[in-house]
Amino acid sequence: IDKDKGFRVDRLTDQILGHIQTYDLQGLRELWSHLDRRLFMRLSPSLQPYVRKLETSVLRLYVVNALQTNKPDKLIDFFEKMAPELQTQPEWRDWFVLPYLKGVEESPVFGMFFSRQWQDTLLVSLTNFLAIIFQNLSLPTLARHEEESEYISSLEEETEQLTVRLNAALAVPYSSTVPNSTESIALHPPHLMDDFYNIAQESSIGGEVQMRSFKSLFGFGGSAGQQQQQQQQQQQQQQQRGGGERGRQQHAPARQSSESAARRTTSQVPPSDRRRGRSSSLAAATSRSSCSEDQQQQLGDHDPVKRLGQQARRPRSPSSTARQDLAAATSSTDTATVTSSQQPFVVQQQVTVVGEQAPVTSCAVLAASGAVLATGDTAGTVTLHRLQNNNRWSSSVVHCGVRGPVSSLLWLGEHERLLLAAGHAGVLSLWDAQENRTVWEASSDNTQQLRDTRILCAGVSPSSSTAIVSVAPRARPTAAQQPALLCIDVKTMIVEGSRAMTPGCSVNSVAVNHNGTLVVCGCSDGCVRIVDLRTPDVIATWPAHKGQLFDVKLSHHQDKLYTIASDNKLCCWSLLQTGQRLLEHPLHRQAAGPFMVGGGGGGQGRSSLLLRPYGSLFTLHEQDQYIFTCSSTGAKIYQNIGGEDLVGVQDVACHQQPVVTLDWCDAAGAADAAAGTCVTAALDGSVVVTTLARTPTH
Repeated sequence: IDKDKGFRVDRLTDQILGHIQTYDLQGLRELWSHLDRRLFMRLSPSLQPYVRKLETSVLRLYVVNALQTNKPDKLIDFFEKMAPELQTQPEWRDWFVLPYLKGVEESPVFGMFFSRQWQDTLLVSLTNFLAIIFQNLSLPTLARHEEESEYISSLEEETEQLTVRLNAALAVPYSSTVPNSTESIALHPPHLMDDFYNIAQESSIGGEVQMRSFKSLFGFGGSAGQQQQQQQQQQQQQQQRGGGERGRQQHAPARQSSESAARRTTSQVPPSDRRRGRSSSLAAATSRSSCSEDQQQQLGDHDPVKRLGQQARRPRSPSSTARQDLAAATSSTDTATVTSSQQPFVVQQQVTVVGEQAPVTSCAVLAASGAVLATGDTAGTVTLHRLQNNNRWSSSVVHCGVRGPVSSLLWLGEHERLLLAAGHAGVLSLWDAQENRTVWEASSDNTQQLRDTRILCAGVSPSSSTAIVSVAPRARPTAAQQPALLCIDVKTMIVEGSRAMTPGCSVNSVAVNHNGTLVVCGCSDGCVRIVDLRTPDVIATWPAHKGQLFDVKLSHHQDKLYTIASDNKLCCWSLLQTGQRLLEHPLHRQAAGPFMVGGGGGGQGRSSLLLRPYGSLFTLHEQDQYIFTCSSTGAKIYQNIGGEDLVGVQDVACHQQPVVTLDWCDAAGAADAAAGTCVTAALDGSVVVTTLARTPTH
């Protein structure tokens, strides 16, 4: 069945209307799910609210059509089948009374939906939305074959031309009768010869005296004028070594005059002596290559070896050129940030949600709207913070039974209702935020797989109700008890499957793909492992870091994987060619764990200890263009340059102690889809919510 309808908008809209007019609710839901998997999931997160609004409007059109055609049985069937999904959505709360109302078309609440104007507007909006998606979708790899082939051919032709030019330049014979040829070779590039000249000046005096004795013995010493000139150069070198940088600047004119005298002396030597005196020719070439006044201004007083190393790098690609242009605004160690006019974000508001009295916060996650925040600390306390109308946050403690440090907090779905909390002591709890009650609690008392275990992390698929929980034995692992991944149904609390990991290798972070079939694991041995939950088998593994992997995240299109580990590096890996590293960037200090708590590390009156990071250490924004990381004073923002390197572009300072976890949420419904909310939690227990907006372009 051609569900895509040849990617023709008119045929797709006709198919949707056909399902509505024939009361085919099952076909309508299957078609929309297919479009969601094939098209809508590839959109940016900022457009997802519009997709949900269109889906709601299409379902409402189905209800309106059933009422207008006097099909109460179809209407009742609709609400019976859709009740589990719609009853948690506030926009559908008033619609459940429709089968029992009379004169619905004249109702002030529902009258608008029965007008011809609303129905036509919905069809136009749906048509335009699909047309824009089809127009802006990127071509698949096979469809770009011809374009890639032409590009590769042009590169091969350019390489051949450069090879021919290089061979022609190397084939030019050396001729002493053409002075310009020798001079051009010696002077290309002038800065390299200047570097060698400066290095030669730093050689020992004893070596120079010994070399001069050998030259005199074998007849390579040149004329008496040359020997006198060499003595003058030796005296100048002693003065330069004694006077340092100031002496080198003072004796530069004398060195130039001595070099010109050396050229005059060399020109008086007969050609046969010049051919025999190879050292004299080398000295003359070096003298010619020692820069003029303009060249010295261009080269400056940089260290010669450092400047030589910079010039010996490989040719720059266009992406590296763009990366260097942006990196020119920052220091090479990412300690400085760009000016305020060049920073990508503007801080609109900063609110401290939790003060410095709380224990160290281990997890902080924002709901889809950014108006509800859940935090968990090392004492096992889970707190919900809600944004009020006056831009203030109200906090309430959640008594969900989690014991020990909170190792993971997850919002299920986009409705800000169900919160999954995992405790390091082996307790897993599902909390209903609307009814303020515990839906279920799994622990060693009622779940065999959680007995004598620690929960290290948890993850959930956006399209399924299965939670992936990483557990490890509390004591030293035995043959009967090893680190494992548990698949738990969040609706029934039933452990559907268990996958034992490599002995002694625990999973510190998980990322689940869009359909819940593959799990990417960041392990304590520094390796990345991909587990197929349908088997379940490890289908791919590769070493990623030299330390413990603390956090892994899938890219927006789920074709790349970002990892961060205790070696303080952030890497990007291709999931199309498994194990291929696309990017490796050393981060700033205190970007990854473990963190020092107590003493000088942020505690009050506590002994120093190392805290393993549990929450998110970085987050991705705007299709992976920007990456938010933890820093010593807040969040540090990196820009992804062509997928090849990272450049620090902004620091969001808001803490007195190092940040241990952070989260990001795009602003739903923003007109420019540019604003968002960033939450950061520090070692002293402070939690700050920062509202950011994109810097306006002039």
